[in-house]
Amino acid sequence: MIRHIYKIMIAIVCCLLAIPTEAQTKAEKNGWRLGMQSYSFHLFPLTEALDKTQELGLKYIEIYPGHKLGGKWGDKVFDFNLDAQTQKEIKELAASKGIKIVGTGVYVAEKSSDWEKMFKFAKAMDLEFITCEPALSDWDLVEKLSKQYNIKISVHNHPQPSDYWKPENLLKAISGRSQSLGSCSDVGHWRREGLNQIDCLKQLKGRIISLHFKDIAPKKAGENEQHDVIWGTGILDVKGMLSSLHGSAGAITALQNSVAHYYQRASSADYLGVDPTRRSLTGTGGYVKVGRKGNAKWNFSETFTWSSPGFDLNDMGYMKETDYLMNETEIMYRQTDIWKIFRYNAFTLSQKNMWNYGGTPFSNNASLRWQSMTMNRYEWDVKETFAWNWLDSRLLRGGPDVRFGSYFLTSAKFNTDKAKRMMFMLKYEGDHNFEGNRFNTISPSLTFRLGNHVYLSGQLDYAWNTDEMQYVATTSPLSSSSLTPYYYVMGHMDQKTYGLTLKLQVNVTPDISIQFYGAPFTSIAKYDDFKLAADTKSHTFENRFQRIDPDHLTYADGVYTIGEGAGQMPFRNPDFRFNEFRSNLVARWEYLPGSTLYFVWEHRMSNRDNWYSSGWGSNLDRMWGLPATNTFMIKMNYWFNL
Repeated sequence: MIRHIYKIMIAIVCCLLAIPTEAQTKAEKNGWRLGMQSYSFHLFPLTEALDKTQELGLKYIEIYPGHKLGGKWGDKVFDFNLDAQTQKEIKELAASKGIKIVGTGVYVAEKSSDWEKMFKFAKAMDLEFITCEPALSDWDLVEKLSKQYNIKISVHNHPQPSDYWKPENLLKAISGRSQSLGSCSDVGHWRREGLNQIDCLKQLKGRIISLHFKDIAPKKAGENEQHDVIWGTGILDVKGMLSSLHGSAGAITALQNSVAHYYQRASSADYLGVDPTRRSLTGTGGYVKVGRKGNAKWNFSETFTWSSPGFDLNDMGYMKETDYLMNETEIMYRQTDIWKIFRYNAFTLSQKNMWNYGGTPFSNNASLRWQSMTMNRYEWDVKETFAWNWLDSRLLRGGPDVRFGSYFLTSAKFNTDKAKRMMFMLKYEGDHNFEGNRFNTISPSLTFRLGNHVYLSGQLDYAWNTDEMQYVATTSPLSSSSLTPYYYVMGHMDQKTYGLTLKLQVNVTPDISIQFYGAPFTSIAKYDDFKLAADTKSHTFENRFQRIDPDHLTYADGVYTIGEGAGQMPFRNPDFRFNEFRSNLVARWEYLPGSTLYFVWEHRMSNRDNWYSSGWGSNLDRMWGLPATNTFMIKMNYWFNL
């Protein structure tokens, strides 16, 4: 029998239960993998715990040994006694919800011989670590099995009489042993023992594998235990913990692997590569522009832009990617005299080149732009771009670079007289690749002004996208080892996106105004013709991938599987529908000249489903039934006249 520890261990990062989705995005951007400890939902079976984890937008889960499975498995529990078929089905169920089971714990072995059973179970479940509290006499065996199965050991710190209630005890036990042995830092239990959680985290620097983040209430007379509370409302220094962890080796490693950097990609191996011992990233970014700009007929500019691999804004602004050098040359001719039906014409020729810091050119394009205004003040803005030598280092999420064929990018905008009470605008953008990829979006809009008091605008957005090499998943055989390579699955994607934006402003008085913004949005996509990445840099389209034989592809319960037996490679059905409605209402009062008071109500409904549903009508029905998030804010500024 396995002895389970049922003390409170709410969530790996349970603080995020009370934080909006935007904060989760920032965390992921900085390399944090946020997940749930299934004991948070121990009153529910595992099937429902997975549903609730998905609803929270979390992609990772640690399951405690003994969690009842529920569903068709009934009273079966999650432990090493599960049969192989049930193990496979549980993995597939989690994958179908976009969730990866990364660990199990807190596990305590009843006897030493149980350790190998647990490691075999963890390997079969593709776990990254086992959260546990090993007996002091078992460390030689645990270290040996950790190396053999390539699975980390994350040691938890329950209060006394646990052997690991304070960091010194753990550090002594693992001193001189493998770096795969480290801490599952439960900050709440440290505080219950009267320890400073910041000092504990600093002591374990470089040895932290996972964290159980929680917050606890002050000690009350007559109570044996300090209870868990919502993150940030208790007595723990949550800001101090986050800032202390930011510079740890684990955090910096995650940052190197994050979407903005991708140090792990093969194309950067000769000048980057992930260094797990680093505790900081440094870099530079900016641009230099020289040229002539003004009312002259001829204008020109030369711009040089760069962002080194280690440059990171750290939430101070938006940063899509790093590791590039770019120069752009631009020449403009302006015709300002009236010519036939035109009041104004401008022609701009530009050419752009980009390289990475390894010296590889990965993007070249040239464009011609025409801007004009007719005698009745109608405006045209048309730009045609031709791009060649396009290498995408981000498509395969840290995998090899992928070459795309040359393409034309067309953008056009037309609007009637902006000074009129009613204005019509039409925008179009199209990307047409020589190899079959197509992306088009069209956006008509109307704007009304009723006197000086009412402003109303509405814009419809419709986009259709066909992509022959859309990224689907990264997978590996079920029998994978640390040396087994990853396989990158791509597919044909048909995507449609619908959006409507409404804006209304009412000026009640010169000092009081009310603004409303509302935007329902739907995006749906269906995938087929799955492929495996092959010679991704080939100039020949068919050589960049290997088509998957339909006879070697099976589908069940939301999961595709390539191959058979131990060589099976599963990936989740990538079809999706995303529905969202955002709105905000702002009341503005300028109570003194230059001094303003704002009352804001923000309303949001959002959901992503892992299946395809055609048309906008059915998705609108789904949208209005989503749970809503409401945020109320007050902003005040005061103008000091010194």
